[in-house]
Order: sequence, then C-alpha cells, then structure tokens
Amino acid sequence: MTLNLPRVRPGDLIKADFMNQILDALDSLDSRIGSGSTNGVQITGLSPSGQVQVGSPLTIFGNNFEFSIGAVRVVFGGVQINTLLAGSNDSQLNITVPDLGPSLPAGGEPVTIVVSNRTSSDSRSITVIPLPQPLIGSVLVSAQPLDNPTNPIPQNGPTDFPFLLTSAANQSASFLVTPALSGPNWPNPVQALDKNKNALVNSNIPLDPNTPTLIYVRVAIPNNTLNTPFSLSVGVSSSGVTGNSGLTSYTVGQPPAPVDQTIDLSLTGANPASALSGSNIQLATGTSLILTYLAKFSVSGQYTISLSASSDAVNWFFALSQPTPDSGSTTQATIQVQATPGSVQPIPISFGVRPQANASNSGTLQLTIQRKGASAAKTQALSLQVKSG
Repeated sequence: MTLNLPRVRPGDLIKADFMNQILDALDSLDSRIGSGSTNGVQITGLSPSGQVQVGSPLTIFGNNFEFSIGAVRVVFGGVQINTLLAGSNDSQLNITVPDLGPSLPAGGEPVTIVVSNRTSSDSRSITVIPLPQPLIGSVLVSAQPLDNPTNPIPQNGPTDFPFLLTSAANQSASFLVTPALSGPNWPNPVQALDKNKNALVNSNIPLDPNTPTLIYVRVAIPNNTLNTPFSLSVGVSSSGVTGNSGLTSYTVGQPPAPVDQTIDLSLTGANPASALSGSNIQLATGTSLILTYLAKFSVSGQYTISLSASSDAVNWFFALSQPTPDSGSTTQATIQVQATPGSVQPIPISFGVRPQANASNSGTLQLTIQRKGASAAKTQALSLQVKSG
C-alpha cells in the first residue's frame, strides 16, 4: 500500500485534516504489523532454563505455536520431536529431551531448539548433558617386586609391598582398596598407601582406564617372627566393578620370590561364583569349584603350569583340566608358547577344587606358571575354607 500524502513546503500551514491523514496512515500500518505478529511464533522461556539432561522433561513457553491445529513442529538439536507430552497447548509445549547420540560430551554442550508453525519459527539455545553411564569392566591387580627385591623381609618394623592397579573399566572412577593379610594374627597388620607412600584417604584411589597406578601395602611385622610365612592380597571395588590380586606368599627373614612380569594372569570364570570371594575359596564337603584363568604370555618358551597346596591343606582334592595335564599327573602341565614381538599369546587355564571328607578348614592352593630356564614365576594363591552346613 502506497501512502499518497501531499508534501509540505516551508511556510505552508499544516491543517487538521492533513494531520488526520498521517494518523490514519499510522493506524493502518500498526494494524498490518499487528496482524502479521498474531501468527508469528515466539519463544518466551524454557523450564528448566539452565541445563537439562537427556531423558528429562522440558517445557517451552511462548505464543502462536498453533498446537491446537496440529501445525507446530519442534526440532531439538537437529532431532525432530514427534511426541508432545500432556499439557501442551498453543503457548506451552512439553517435551522429553531426546538422546543426541554418543558424541554428546560428558560435560554437555549447547544445542538449538527450533519451534515452527505454518508461517514462521523461533529458536533458543540450551545446554544438554548426557545420562550418566554405568561403570562396567574390571581391574587387574598384580603384586610387584619390592623396592629392594633381594633383601630379606625384615621383622620388627613396617615393610611396604607394591601392587599395580590397572583399570579396564569404561570410565574413570574412585575405587575402594582393601588389603588383607592371611596367615599370622598380627595386630594392625596392613595399611593401603599411594605411590608416594602416603595413606589413602578413606582407602580410596582414583583410577583412569588403561592407566597403571602403583600403590603400596604397609605391613607392620612384629618382632620374634623370623621364618613366619604370610600372604597378602589386594581387592579393589567401585559400583560393582572389582579386581583382586589373589594371594602372594612371603616369609619373614627371606627374600620374596621373584615375579615373572612377562606373564599376565586374570580370573575369567568361577563356577559356582558364590564359592569364590576375592582370593578365598569356600566350599561344602563334597562340592566342587571350577576356576578359569586367562594367562597371557609375551615371551616364547616352554612353560610348566602346576598346582600345589600348603601342608595344612589336608584332604583337599585339586586337578588341572586345561591345559591337558602331563601323563600321570593331575596337577602339572607343560605348554609351548610362541609369542610374537609386540603381542601376547593367550592360553586359558582351568582347574577344579573339592574338599573331601574330613578336609581341613585352612590351607592355601597355589597356581604357578614358570618358564623353563627362568628364576621368576607367576603365582596365584587362594585360601581354602570348608563351608559349614
């Protein structure tokens, strides 16, 4: 519409009818602008307005959504919302924050919400955070050589035993560290320390995936304990993710047995699982437990795999089932390993344990893997206990 108003020259008298024409033109313009804004989408607010989590409810407030005639369209971070929740109307849209995919960072990121009707659209930005991911995986816990591995373990003082924790969990987490001493009944026997030998706060340590973390277990060894055998184990746990070193045996006054660090040994199965708690086997007389480990070898050679029990493990039966025991033996097998440089050869190891009639309620069963010609070995020790009832 073109306004044909006469032009005013300097000195002309401006009359009332001329002013009325200007006012009429302004009224017409206001009417046309107002008519256009009546149908324009306008977002006036979001609730919540800060950040929202995937799967949580969100309300979009505004005007002219045209919900009542089915003309509204909502796109959230590039994802079209096909379901509007109860309570939605022309000035309020209730939605569920959609899953924006695995690329959404843990700290969240801003995304754009676009609301459209038949003729127009409006947008707002909001920060979206993903759902918390459950912690899954495991932790490898292994005993390490002492700082002075050739020295005898002293009595009458603290000795620090190193353990390496390597998380195979899907995310970083804080783990509870539980060291345990088996054998002698020493007072205040163990304390968990960090790599700098400071006490762990609340016995917790943060672990990042695939990042080896060194800790120490300090043992207060009393006086007059020369030649006393003892065993240590370390368990870690967080939200159902666990790991356990199994028992490592030591003797006061003797150097610790060298550990073959080229062999990685991890528990992969226990049947029934209820019969194994950490490194403790608990079975009723006549019942059996099948344990399966995965040994990973990084050095080629001939290896002997053997089972042995302490002298106090009376009337306990145990036997290798995989690899096949050597002829005439149920407790020893010899294998040939071909490990290529930069890789490992995995070999499963399975064995059964059963307490027979009058089995002792104590003892230790040890799995040993040793390469021919090597002085070091990889061991896994398990305590034995008869379950009552």
